Amino acid sequence: MPDQRKACLLDTSAWIEYFKGTPEGNRVAALLRSGSPAYTCPLTITEVAVWCYRNHRDPSPFLEKIRSFSLLLDLAVSLLSEAARVYTEQRLRQPKIGIIDCIIYASALLHGLTLLTKDQDFAGLASVSLL
Repeated sequence: MPDQRKACLLDTSAWIEYFKGTPEGNRVAALLRSGSPAYTCPLTITEVAVWCYRNHRDPSPFLEKIRSFSLLLDLAVSLLSEAARVYTEQRLRQPKIGIIDCIIYASALLHGLTLLTKDQDFAGLASVSLL
């Protein structure tokens, strides 16, 4: 079970802002420096790698930073089932929300973490902190 002291799950958008060095990314950097526990859903690894390839960058150093500064959560069957429920509910509210976003959000919910994100699809949801 994740450490609950101000623990955050960093969404893909939070990591990308961090890597780009934006003002929002500086907030992520401050969180990482603070010593508060940081977690990442394994699917974020895939999404960050896609961002790297689209921008003609080697994903290795970016993925290594994620692994160095956060702990990867497991993708358990119970999590994936919860993500399906979240997806079904959220599609009524937000028709363009994707299944990967719902898996990431369900990861935060099931582990009692705050999801740190720039993605407006999560606006208004419980346990979400928008950058």
